[in-house]
Amino acid sequence: ALFFNRAVRIRENYLKPGDPKLAFIYSNYSGLLIKLARYDEAKKYLENAERIYRGGKEANTPVMGMVYNNMGILFFNSGDYEKALNYYQKALRLLSLDPARYKKYIANIYNNLGLIYTRKNQYGEALSWFTRNLEINREEHPENLARTYLKLARMYQTMGNTDKAIFYARKAIHDLSVHFGNLYPLLAVAYQNTGSLYIDKKKYDESLHFFHKALDLYAYN
Repeated sequence: ALFFNRAVRIRENYLKPGDPKLAFIYSNYSGLLIKLARYDEAKKYLENAERIYRGGKEANTPVMGMVYNNMGILFFNSGDYEKALNYYQKALRLLSLDPARYKKYIANIYNNLGLIYTRKNQYGEALSWFTRNLEINREEHPENLARTYLKLARMYQTMGNTDKAIFYARKAIHDLSVHFGNLYPLLAVAYQNTGSLYIDKKKYDESLHFFHKALDLYAYN
């Protein structure tokens, strides 16, 4: 963070206040600050980046979309889901102008929109966004599919559809094993969740099987 902060100060010394290059580094620096949970600082830099881009030809381009994306992440991480939703929608509109280049960010927005709508108990809307996330990851990052499967399993469990929840939980277990091996820590969570689902179905032998696998993996890690 210190190195990045120095780079920002150097740019500020030789670039004009309204230079788009300055907005670009503000946007990138905000991403680091968000990861460090320094949200107030990040918001200040994003607002400056947005102001600069609005004054130039970048106002309706994907680089402005990245500013909105970072704003969405900031508000998502700080728990203000309505503001996050607003910024994610703005980001999608602009990032979709160049989907090949920004596919990774679009997939992450789809995932976070799914989580937001799950928290709002709007499960049909959540399913729509998670499905879009799956479509991108099948093509680009199949190793990420399992995490979305686990979210779908939790969503269907909340909805009371245990069979669907088990379907996605077991898909998650399969994918995690294939891509990361049988000792991957997240598998323990998947085993535990699947065991809980089989309790809901009163299939106690199946439940014990998955709980034992979870315990073995927790002990290993």
